[in-house]
Order: sequence, then C-alpha cells, then structure tokens
Amino acid sequence: MSEIQIRFQGTDRLVASLESMPSWIRAGLAAKIVELTAELKGLVRENLSGIVLKAGSPARLRDSVQSLVVDEADNIRGKVFSTGVPYARIHEYGGRTGPHPIDPVRAKVLAFMSPGQPLALGKSAAQEMVFAKHVEHPGSRIPERSYMRRALAQMRPQIIAELKGAAAGAAAAKMVA
Repeated sequence: MSEIQIRFQGTDRLVASLESMPSWIRAGLAAKIVELTAELKGLVRENLSGIVLKAGSPARLRDSVQSLVVDEADNIRGKVFSTGVPYARIHEYGGRTGPHPIDPVRAKVLAFMSPGQPLALGKSAAQEMVFAKHVEHPGSRIPERSYMRRALAQMRPQIIAELKGAAAGAAAAKMVA
C-alpha cells in the first residue's frame, strides 16, 4: 500500500497541546484536515490522469486512491493511500521487476505484435503478429513516477497555511461568540 502521511516534528509539545486544546479549536482543525485530505486525494488522482502517468492507462490505480481522516486523542491524521493495486508502489518510487512468465488468462494463446528489428539508418522491419501459449518476460526497469509525493509537495504550503488559518479562525470565532 502506498500512502502519504503528514507528520510534524517536535511532536511532544504538539501532542500535549492537542490533548489540552479546546474542543472548538480541535473541531476546526479536524474539519480543515478533512477538507485538505479530500483535496490532496483529488490532486493525486489528477496526477494519475495524464500529468504523471499517461491518461487512461492507470485507471485502476487512479480508482484505488482513497483517503481517510483518523481523529484520536493525541493526533488527527489525514491519509491518502492506494490499496489493492500491486504496482502502485513501483510507480511511486520506481524499481525493477524480475523475470516472470506471462500466460493467457481469457484465451488459449497470447497475441501481440513483434517489436520489429531495427535496420540501417533508423528504419525498422515491419512488425508481425505473434501467437504464443507462454512468454517469459525478462523483467523491466520502471522509472519513478511519483504521483503521491508530487501532490503532497504541491500542496504543502497550502496545507500549512490553511491549518494555521483554521486554528486562528476557530480561536477568533470563539472570542467573538
């Protein structure tokens, strides 16, 4: 599972302040975290709709992106994560796949176009249709295509500013009331 979590350093004082924080400030922060987490999820999905990966190709990955806000006594966490898609992590961080067999799933044979062999002067031979009952894939190098960390980096200044604003706004509203 690929996941983004926002953590602040110096958490001892922060945890103590969250535990002693008035409920109205905590509620304002929680509401803002829900809003920002949903926005971050949308940006991650947008990155998977053609910005980071080709549009159309990662539909299963894009649809697997979820968000969750967890409100506990000592913290409020907004999480954006991908679940149920085994290739989510390798797209986020890059890596290598090992050699593996490819067998037909919905048919008796595999059918694909040959890659065509390069000829002199940048020309290549015509491709041919190939049929096989089994293929050994040699493995691949997958480049890093960060869709989650990229979205978090894009939103980081906004997240910090809006969380500060939510706390200040909740305090100001309470003083007026």
